[in-house]
Amino acid sequence: MTVFINKKHGLKFNIAGERDKVVRFTCVLITALLVISIILAIFCFVLFFQTKRITVEAGQALSAADIAKNEAAVFGDGFDPDCVNHAGVYRFTVISKGEEIDVRLTVKDTKAPRVTVKNVYSAVGGTFPTPEEFIDTVYEPDSYTGEYVRNFPEIKAMGTYSAQVRFTDASGNKTEIFDVKMTIVVDTEAPVLEVRSDLVTYVGEAVSYRQNVRATDNCTGEITLTVDDSEVDLSAAGEYTAYVYATDSVGNRSETVKVTVHVYSEEITEERLNEQIAAAADDIGITESMTAEQKCRAIYEYVYGRISYVSTSDKTSWQRAAYEALFVSGSGDCYSYFAAAKALLEYYGIENLDVQRTAGYTTDTHYWSLVNIGTDSDPRWYHFDCTHLRSEYNHSGCLLTDKQVDAYNKVRPHFRRYDKSAYPSVATSIITPTPELEKFY
Repeated sequence: MTVFINKKHGLKFNIAGERDKVVRFTCVLITALLVISIILAIFCFVLFFQTKRITVEAGQALSAADIAKNEAAVFGDGFDPDCVNHAGVYRFTVISKGEEIDVRLTVKDTKAPRVTVKNVYSAVGGTFPTPEEFIDTVYEPDSYTGEYVRNFPEIKAMGTYSAQVRFTDASGNKTEIFDVKMTIVVDTEAPVLEVRSDLVTYVGEAVSYRQNVRATDNCTGEITLTVDDSEVDLSAAGEYTAYVYATDSVGNRSETVKVTVHVYSEEITEERLNEQIAAAADDIGITESMTAEQKCRAIYEYVYGRISYVSTSDKTSWQRAAYEALFVSGSGDCYSYFAAAKALLEYYGIENLDVQRTAGYTTDTHYWSLVNIGTDSDPRWYHFDCTHLRSEYNHSGCLLTDKQVDAYNKVRPHFRRYDKSAYPSVATSIITPTPELEKFY
């Protein structure tokens, strides 16, 4: 840059050279930014179209197979089966033919809760019923709340009073307005207690009595459970008795019921489980001369007949679940049936594989087994499920083919939907007739 000194105007600068440099730098910078913008645009474009974008209604079943259009597809990282019950946007992957598919799932909740209502009784001097206490049945994948649209008039005497209630889910969808009635009565009936099963716990663990004791009452209002567990020592293994009674909102007290609490010192091992099975061998009725098929049928009858269905079980380990269902509580859910069957299959040397419903088809899961009633060189695999089924299609789950399993999936969608590619081929010869399913073959 050249500087000139001028007496009249002072200093002057010749910046022509520097200006050329600035222009060249600006051009280079603009070109670079333009290139980067184009690259980013291409990346976003590719990312947008490589991501599979799906929108479903809350509560809708979602399967990896439907997303990938491939029966063998499975969910990959980031998928939570419960996400389909809550409005929002979720990202996860699906694995299909060895490749990962990025999925952007939008869950919309546009439907109000499906509710039916009932009329209730309330006790003189008792608590006022909440809107939720008028619900007889409800289906709503997400949470919901109730409100009084028109409250009850002033209560001055016994009799029947009318009000209106409505329910709103977490996304703001509102039900119709329901007319409900509350009858005020003198409540002299005590709550009724039902002990669903014995309680099982381990040294140092807590016990939840409410989980296994159900209380019902003729009137609305809170039911209080009182537990006397002074004889229960959770610091030492043993079998103890606790005493439970219930009190309703106006003070009516139920009879006291006994609850047996089994406290174990350590986890149930397969060795300990086998000792119990050996002690029960006469009841199971299996002999060495039986074929593998005959042994499976005997195991099915024993497990199916010994365990009653409840909606929960401890899934810490299959050994623990089997021990509790077979030899302690006599109850459990599908995992309990699966675990009990597995314990006996293992004990009697029947080759078996664990099967679990593929996640995402429904909001819960299901467990059963595949069993080989053939040989190592000539295997014959069949489905084996001792779970109690719904009465309308309460067919045997002992030694079923894929055709029979798929037929039941049409009755109860996705009930035994599983990744067939991860297991050996199932035999096609039907050896346990299921005539009620034949129309669905």
